[in-house]
Amino acid sequence: MDHRGRNFLHLAILKDDLEETLFLLSVKVDVNSRVHDVNQSTPLHLAATSQNEMIMRTLILAGARVSERDAIQKTPLHVAAERGNLIAITALLQNNTDYDAIDGEGNNALHIAVRKGYLSVVRELLTESRIDAEAINNKGRTPLHELCRTGEDTGAAAICDFFIECMPKYPINMPDADGNTPLLLAFMRGQSPLCKALVKYGACLGTENRDGVNIFNFKLATDQLLHNLLDQLSQESPWSESDVCQECRIKFSLTIRKHHCRHCGRVLCSKCSNNEAPILKFGLNKPTRVCFTCFDVLHGGSRSFQ
Repeated sequence: MDHRGRNFLHLAILKDDLEETLFLLSVKVDVNSRVHDVNQSTPLHLAATSQNEMIMRTLILAGARVSERDAIQKTPLHVAAERGNLIAITALLQNNTDYDAIDGEGNNALHIAVRKGYLSVVRELLTESRIDAEAINNKGRTPLHELCRTGEDTGAAAICDFFIECMPKYPINMPDADGNTPLLLAFMRGQSPLCKALVKYGACLGTENRDGVNIFNFKLATDQLLHNLLDQLSQESPWSESDVCQECRIKFSLTIRKHHCRHCGRVLCSKCSNNEAPILKFGLNKPTRVCFTCFDVLHGGSRSFQ
């Protein structure tokens, strides 16, 4: 064992040395021996970081436990998902790994994969296993929340498209523990392609988090993304709900009634929704109640957002 707690098998795997790995297994070394450090990785955890498929499959054939956990409850599948190691993921899934295993933060392998934008890994997990794509981690987040919170902009929209392709009824408007929907998380990061994909699939525009933040009152550098999302709407957005007007924040009561903008779906008082306009793209040819913001968007205006 070296000064970092690694034995000969661990070192052979880390060097991608198949010949030495085969020799060590032939003399019956412990195929499930852990590195003596804070991570407590098994040989299979180490192999999950390698692109050498033969080492991974040889360890499994020799009796490596495919769902063993390290010190922070990660399985080899978690490690492979974190590295984007499609070869390792395929081998693990084919050998009956626990694909729904969660780590110490409540994340399954899909939570991990979407953070890095690994579309090929996401595709493998969703098509070659029955992994729970709606699993909620310790922060109350589904894999889609994690995608919108941390996913790389270049690939996040493609992953979102694949989610909905595989699961047309995926709950895209589910809030996390802080009340953030996937759309709000993506919007706060200025993720334009991802926001547009979510709106295309029916994301509710007006949903607020626990701090009362929504895409209308969260300030980005410009209002261009919000304008684009509103302009993109091809059907009425799902209605949001609130105890206060989502424009002026006055509390609703018996005398101050709720009204919904027929374009963005926000709930507003009468004063903040007293404009009317036809919404031809929805097939609404007669003037209907809309908010100030949508009135300007529908008329090609550029009202400053309050």
